[in-house]
Amino acid sequence: MKKSPIQPALDNASWLGSNLPIRFFGDPVLRTVCKPVTNKEIKNGSAKKWIDELTDFLKKYRTKTGAGRGLAANQIGISKRMILLWQSDGPSIYINPTVVRSTGEGVYPESCISSAALFIGEVKRPWAITVEYMTLDGEKKTLKADPIHTRLLLHELDHLDGIVCADRYTPGTIRMTTGDADEILKPELVRIK
Repeated sequence: MKKSPIQPALDNASWLGSNLPIRFFGDPVLRTVCKPVTNKEIKNGSAKKWIDELTDFLKKYRTKTGAGRGLAANQIGISKRMILLWQSDGPSIYINPTVVRSTGEGVYPESCISSAALFIGEVKRPWAITVEYMTLDGEKKTLKADPIHTRLLLHELDHLDGIVCADRYTPGTIRMTTGDADEILKPELVRIK
């Protein structure tokens, strides 16, 4: 397994993980491809329990840091294909999400809760995607995501596939963050195709 070049800085970010179950870059669970959530896990309440854990974590993280828009289940040690995005109206859950269409290309500076938001770098991703997923009720849905939600979903989908954003950083663009939430939450998304 390739060791992250930013691991030493994460060792100094222990304040974040002391009260929260976050998995940092270098943890093998972040390199594991997550398993699909089964219908049985939806029916027996396991999926609901995991979603509650995701929601509780992200709520606490947002209170503590002022940042945090998305979370993949394996970032808190649950190796299941679930994503939580925090939007203006609260949390949205995506179970077993799959990209079925993508268009264009854009560049966006990305950071990550699992790097303690210490680093930011530019990542090229599709400009827009269509994703199919399930709800907690087992209902299948399709979402045509706007460019910002595309970026958030693809970042979290990478986690579900054992990929971290540092793997995708464009060489020469990685830098330390200042710790200002606006630096992480309000960078410009640039369409290149």
